Amino acid sequence: MSALGLPASPNLEHLKNEAKELLASFRIHDAKAVRRVEAALRLTPFPPTRMLRLSDAQLVVARDYGFASWPRLRNHVLRIAKSPVQSSIGGDPEALAVYREMIAAFRAAQSLSFEIRSEHRYWLADESVTGMTRLWLSKPNQLRQESFDSSGALYATSVVSDGRLLGYWYGKRPKYEGEEEDAYQRTCENAYYQRDVDMGSTYPFLNDTAQVLRMMPFIQAVEPGLFFRREPPRNRLIVAYRSYGTEVVDGQICDIVEIEMSIETPHRSTRIWIARSDRFPRRAIETWAGAMEWTTTEEWRNVSPIAEMPDGTFRWEPPDGWTRWSLAPDAGLIAPGTPAPDFDVALLDGGKLNPAKLRGWKVALALGWGWVAAW
Repeated sequence: MSALGLPASPNLEHLKNEAKELLASFRIHDAKAVRRVEAALRLTPFPPTRMLRLSDAQLVVARDYGFASWPRLRNHVLRIAKSPVQSSIGGDPEALAVYREMIAAFRAAQSLSFEIRSEHRYWLADESVTGMTRLWLSKPNQLRQESFDSSGALYATSVVSDGRLLGYWYGKRPKYEGEEEDAYQRTCENAYYQRDVDMGSTYPFLNDTAQVLRMMPFIQAVEPGLFFRREPPRNRLIVAYRSYGTEVVDGQICDIVEIEMSIETPHRSTRIWIARSDRFPRRAIETWAGAMEWTTTEEWRNVSPIAEMPDGTFRWEPPDGWTRWSLAPDAGLIAPGTPAPDFDVALLDGGKLNPAKLRGWKVALALGWGWVAAW
């Protein structure tokens, strides 16, 4: 794939701004922008009933530079950016040392409190989700997590103590796909969630719990569970460490380290601003590039390793009359023994397959994204 017209060292932010400027010009009917969009999208004239989105403008920019899609242009730029001055094949030893110092800081702290302000941006859909999480951690096995929505309203809390996690909502809990309406109405208020957890496990239980309680997920390279885990998460997927100098964040001089992970075909990287004063993060940006493209930005604030936590921080018991709730593992699924519904599956050769043709056969269905092997 050629990239005629791109500079030798293309800047992804400049390309993103170019797409945004094109979108703005098109929406005020700038003639040059309209012709550029019509030519790249092969729509002449551009349908008056169709609204141009940012993802469309990004596609126009990609095609103008000789790429079939925005993700391909983006991946090309990221590959070029993989070779900063201070990097080396297999990683920069100084970057690796700083990253290990961050892990050691989590391990050494006996207690820790902080807040994380997050934004999850899905570039192709031009959508973003924001929120804030406050956490209190204490060894060996205590945690409190409070999640706030984009308006600043507290909507869910989870408390972990002695291997038991309790989570609860303020107001009605979320309704989940496949959940029967009657069951939801019976348990949508005054409900709590409970499960056993292993604080020393490498499994990212915080993100697992966040999915159930609809809390904001964490960037796993700096996920707060590092405070309890024996090993950093996903270390086996890290293929390189790089240094990107220093920057002041929230009044702290930070060393910038990027870790690159290998997960099948997408490019995944996490850039972390690690404070020199205490070696805890102050900012982290994780980027996935592939068929689905998104960026997560975390701003860590009020980071405080403290000796003791206020009384009651890790204590909560459900009030009288509250209902313990759990998401049924088979919610929305067809009951065992039920005949498969009638549907057609599109085949790679253009044909179709109907399950009725497989009656009597044992069939395994493997599902996966376009950039992740089926599992």
